Amino acid sequence: NVYASGLYWRGNCEVGQLTNRGVAQTRQLGKDLRSVYVDQLRFLSSALDPKDLYLRNTYIWRTRESIEGFLDGLYPASYRRQRSSKKGHHDDQAWVLTLNTYPQAIETLILNPTACPKLGLLYKEFFKTPRYAEFIRSNYALMVKVNKVLGVDSNPAYNTTINGDTVMPRYCNGLPLGCSPLDPKLCLSNKEVVKAIKEGTFMYSGVFREDQYSAAEEVKRLAVGPILKTLSSSIRVSAQSKGRGQMNSAGKRFEIYSAHDQSLDQILAVIATPETPWPAYASSLIIEVWKKPSTKNTHERFVRVLYEGKVVPANQKLGCTLDACPLENFLQFIESYIPKDMAAACRPF
Repeated sequence: NVYASGLYWRGNCEVGQLTNRGVAQTRQLGKDLRSVYVDQLRFLSSALDPKDLYLRNTYIWRTRESIEGFLDGLYPASYRRQRSSKKGHHDDQAWVLTLNTYPQAIETLILNPTACPKLGLLYKEFFKTPRYAEFIRSNYALMVKVNKVLGVDSNPAYNTTINGDTVMPRYCNGLPLGCSPLDPKLCLSNKEVVKAIKEGTFMYSGVFREDQYSAAEEVKRLAVGPILKTLSSSIRVSAQSKGRGQMNSAGKRFEIYSAHDQSLDQILAVIATPETPWPAYASSLIIEVWKKPSTKNTHERFVRVLYEGKVVPANQKLGCTLDACPLENFLQFIESYIPKDMAAACRPF
């Protein structure tokens, strides 16, 4: 390849691809949830039934790899075969599952300032705040060193952040932490990488916290409102449905959205306490809808929300705990973050 020499790294990895350990983590998450929703609660069938599932990932490759690994754990190969219905044929065939993916221009699972220009402006204003200036001042030396080691210290597209998420994969996979391509003696220590990872999350989460940014509530409505609309609509349909949906997410027993750490943090910024920690690799945020036995009254249905297997500490404004929040109470709260006119709300001026 005439472009390979000097322009590309050695190996066979793609940008943003999951490592083998990353795939194993998502597979383990699938196994863990199978033990709950299949083995313990009998909520899902033991063998795969595509009518039960709605699957969605973002346009970024690793979210597809994540959902594939998750499904391999939730329904291992021996549980995802269908019996042939053709007369005289007894061979099993594999089910085909549809992964729903939105084009980048209209994606709602991640920040989309292109579709919502006002969101981009609010971010720029956040970068001008005293709190952000203090963050840069206190972490400037580390930011410069990390970017020199990465070789991007002169690249304005990358040198304005700590790039903790870039050095984290090496740390988590036990690989050498790296040294500057121009100065082999300039290397990162474990302590510096851990600090870069921890401090770097502020650049993404601070804009959603009221104690960090005065416009945080508006940011949440513009950034999280679209996906909250999807979730609330789906929950309402499922709560009223007497059967299972066939064509889309409505009425499915189990919906899986494979997204990003910031996707989870944005939702947590709405429903959880501000100090809820940043999502780790293969984190899960689970929204369950429960009902009392033998009741058709939707007012006797409840929502439980789990983050990393534990009940989410609820935002005080929610007015309930998230181990058993009344369904309507929960829905009305998250719907208060959905702009009535998204196009108007997103206009930059």
